[in-house]
Amino acid sequence: MVTKENTSVKNLLPLGSVVTLKGSDLHRLMIIEYYVVKDSKKASIDPNDLTGKVFDYEGIDWYEGRAEPREFILFNHDKIQNVLFRGYINDTSREFMNKLDQHIKEKYNI
Repeated sequence: MVTKENTSVKNLLPLGSVVTLKGSDLHRLMIIEYYVVKDSKKASIDPNDLTGKVFDYEGIDWYEGRAEPREFILFNHDKIQNVLFRGYINDTSREFMNKLDQHIKEKYNI
């Protein structure tokens, strides 16, 4: 079962943004994807999170980049402590976010 808690596309950071998470100032993540469903191959910042939960972001270690699926980190917006770099935004990304917002509202009846 796929579940999504608090959804607000308008508050999401752009792809390519680099952040630190609460409790981990040394660990920098670059946001690479939105609304990712946790499966057995992906880790979240909370080991108690269940498979099927939808997270706001998927990130990878900034600078090292993509390696193994287990190195993707799933996290929600409320876990971000600092935004070190804000990703690029243009008309295409704004249009995408509007379509994503509509899709999420329809899918989760919110």
